[in-house]
Amino acid sequence: MCCSGEPGHPRYRNGDPEDQLFTEGELLFRRYKAEHFQNGRLLPAAFKFPRQSFNREKYSRPEDVLHSDCCEGQKLQDGWGVLECSSTNLPTPIDGHDGRTFQFEAIHKPLECCSAHTEVCCKAEGEFIDEPSKRVRDTFRVRLAQRMTVRIKASR
Repeated sequence: MCCSGEPGHPRYRNGDPEDQLFTEGELLFRRYKAEHFQNGRLLPAAFKFPRQSFNREKYSRPEDVLHSDCCEGQKLQDGWGVLECSSTNLPTPIDGHDGRTFQFEAIHKPLECCSAHTEVCCKAEGEFIDEPSKRVRDTFRVRLAQRMTVRIKASR
């Protein structure tokens, strides 16, 4: 995929390395659809596994998550908005009820056309886990939905 070069495009990687130093309270931005809200509440189903994709504030503006360069080339239509939460306020740890504790953390994984790309990943006993139990996934989704706030309201 080629970067769009469109005006207002997000910061491109340009060979920059990954940066795993998140400042205290650094925001993470994520796009959402208007239908992800019901009765004024964000639905936990808005978050998929294995990894939640975000843009980090250090390398991004909130609206960058809606730009085609940060959407795998897709041009998003109406009905999209931007959520935010603090990288230091992720819902972690979560008890797996199987003797393991699951940690969730932001990992900077820049893309060529979207340097801010970051994933919230799950670990147990120091190892990355793509599919923790349904109970852990559901607990994470509910708690994350409660911590997200609307930065840019989705148009209907």
